[in-house]
Amino acid sequence: NSNNAAGRPNKISILLWHDTPHAAWTWLEQIGRNIWDGAEFQWKQGHIIDAIPREPDPVGGKIEFVEQSHHGHEAWTVGVREADSGAMGMYINLQDNTNLHKHETCVGKVIDGFDALQRLLEVARSQRFENNTPIVVRKATAMHVTKKEGV
Repeated sequence: NSNNAAGRPNKISILLWHDTPHAAWTWLEQIGRNIWDGAEFQWKQGHIIDAIPREPDPVGGKIEFVEQSHHGHEAWTVGVREADSGAMGMYINLQDNTNLHKHETCVGKVIDGFDALQRLLEVARSQRFENNTPIVVRKATAMHVTKKEGV
């Protein structure tokens, strides 16, 4: 996370689905404990941008089971999974990956920050072929927005 040309921090906003409460809550708890600060993004196989925390969660927070959302792993949705290291990983789908990730939980979708996501992808794609500094989440934050009546 760095500043863009206007001097504002790069920020990607994600709306979490209501029908995946275990995965969403596990992720929110980790964000609250700063587990995701310092996580590194990587461009994977051209169809996702992937992030895994640098350090394991000392509490051991992980996805205990796969929740099936009414939403598929379509472009710009966000999935969580257990990484090879045993840590909880998250990724942003860059295309419809419903068939590739049907055994992983889709927890939400990107709703704002597409300019920051585009810059992230440009840097990640160039780093796939060069040995550059990793793309790091400076600070992960979460906020609760209540649903307004009639919306």
